[in-house]
Amino acid sequence: MVRYVNEGYKTIKFKVGSYWGTTMDRDVLRMKKVSESVGNDIEIAIDGNQVWNFDDALLFADRIREYNKPGSRNQSTHRT
Repeated sequence: MVRYVNEGYKTIKFKVGSYWGTTMDRDVLRMKKVSESVGNDIEIAIDGNQVWNFDDALLFADRIREYNKPGSRNQSTHRT
Protein backbone atom coordinates (compact mmCIF):
# COMPACT_ATOMS: atom_id res chain seq x y z
CA MET A 1 0.00 0.00 0.00
CA VAL A 2 2.84 2.37 0.77
CA ARG A 3 3.96 2.05 -2.85
CA TYR A 4 0.68 3.57 -4.02
CA VAL A 5 1.03 6.43 -1.56
CA ASN A 6 4.55 7.03 -2.83
CA GLU A 7 3.14 7.16 -6.36
CA GLY A 8 0.82 9.98 -5.28
CA TYR A 9 -2.48 8.25 -4.63
CA LYS A 10 -4.61 9.89 -1.92
CA THR A 11 -7.04 6.98 -1.51
CA ILE A 12 -6.22 3.29 -1.38
CA LYS A 13 -8.56 0.33 -1.36
CA PHE A 14 -8.18 -3.26 -0.33
CA LYS A 15 -10.41 -6.28 0.11
CA VAL A 16 -11.49 -7.75 3.42
CA GLY A 17 -13.72 -10.71 4.20
CA SER A 18 -11.35 -13.42 3.05
CA TYR A 19 -12.20 -17.06 3.71
CA TRP A 20 -15.90 -16.22 3.42
CA GLY A 21 -15.74 -13.71 6.23
CA THR A 22 -14.50 -16.14 8.86
CA THR A 23 -11.29 -14.22 9.61
CA MET A 24 -12.59 -10.88 10.86
CA ASP A 25 -9.80 -10.62 13.44
CA ARG A 26 -7.26 -10.91 10.64
CA ASP A 27 -9.03 -8.20 8.63
CA VAL A 28 -9.10 -5.85 11.63
CA LEU A 29 -5.35 -6.39 12.06
CA ARG A 30 -4.78 -5.73 8.35
CA MET A 31 -6.76 -2.49 8.59
CA LYS A 32 -4.65 -1.44 11.59
CA LYS A 33 -1.39 -2.17 9.78
CA VAL A 34 -2.44 -0.41 6.59
CA SER A 35 -3.65 2.61 8.54
CA GLU A 36 -0.40 2.85 10.46
CA SER A 37 1.65 2.39 7.30
CA VAL A 38 0.06 5.06 5.12
CA GLY A 39 -0.43 7.80 7.71
CA ASN A 40 -3.28 10.22 8.40
CA ASP A 41 -3.47 11.98 5.03
CA ILE A 42 -4.52 8.93 3.02
CA GLU A 43 -8.10 7.69 2.86
CA ILE A 44 -8.66 3.96 3.04
CA ALA A 45 -11.56 2.25 1.29
CA ILE A 46 -12.37 -1.39 1.92
CA ASP A 47 -14.38 -3.92 -0.04
CA GLY A 48 -16.04 -6.65 2.01
CA ASN A 49 -16.82 -8.84 -1.01
CA GLN A 50 -20.44 -9.21 0.20
CA VAL A 51 -19.45 -11.99 2.59
CA TRP A 52 -20.90 -10.59 5.81
CA ASN A 53 -24.50 -10.22 6.80
CA PHE A 54 -25.73 -6.83 7.99
CA ASP A 55 -24.91 -7.40 11.67
CA ASP A 56 -21.40 -8.69 10.96
CA ALA A 57 -20.70 -5.79 8.60
CA LEU A 58 -21.70 -3.34 11.35
CA LEU A 59 -19.55 -5.23 13.84
CA PHE A 60 -16.57 -4.94 11.49
CA ALA A 61 -17.24 -1.22 10.98
CA ASP A 62 -17.29 -0.71 14.74
CA ARG A 63 -14.07 -2.69 15.18
CA ILE A 64 -12.17 -0.60 12.63
CA ARG A 65 -13.69 2.72 13.69
CA GLU A 66 -10.51 3.74 15.53
CA TYR A 67 -8.60 3.58 12.24
CA ASN A 68 -10.85 6.17 10.54
CA LYS A 69 -8.74 9.15 9.62
CA PRO A 70 -9.53 12.57 11.04
CA GLY A 71 -11.34 14.58 8.40
CA SER A 72 -12.02 11.59 6.19
CA ARG A 73 -15.03 12.27 4.00
CA ASN A 74 -16.14 8.63 4.29
CA GLN A 75 -16.40 8.25 8.05
CA SER A 76 -19.07 5.87 9.29
CA THR A 77 -22.31 7.41 10.44
CA HIS A 78 -23.49 4.26 12.23
CA ARG A 79 -24.88 5.06 15.67
CA THR A 80 -25.51 2.62 18.48
